[in-house]
Amino acid sequence: MVRHALTGEPITWRWKKDILTSIFMPREAARSVYRYEKIRVERVQEISRDDAKAEGVSCVWINPPAKAEHYKRVLLNPYVANYSVLFDKINAARGYGWDVNPWVWVLEYKPVEVQGE
Repeated sequence: MVRHALTGEPITWRWKKDILTSIFMPREAARSVYRYEKIRVERVQEISRDDAKAEGVSCVWINPPAKAEHYKRVLLNPYVANYSVLFDKINAARGYGWDVNPWVWVLEYKPVEVQGE
């Protein structure tokens, strides 16, 4: 049974199975609903330890860093150092690596309480 995400009321499934991907899922059928609490813009190197930790990185090296300067960063803040390595892996090839210090959007959100669970 599918329930409305906010009201908990049953809803009729109007879509064919395996046709509707999660990106196009109607809000009333979503399992999780989030509300943005804060939106801001900052330079990527301004990330705090807590923000880096919230992004899912740990303070332990998973893969050895590719650059020598990553080792220097780990002495200051291991979470931010690991985040910088991850950021470089994703963005450096496009010219937006950690050293460029690009502007990034910071979206803070909280889950909305869903009734009926």
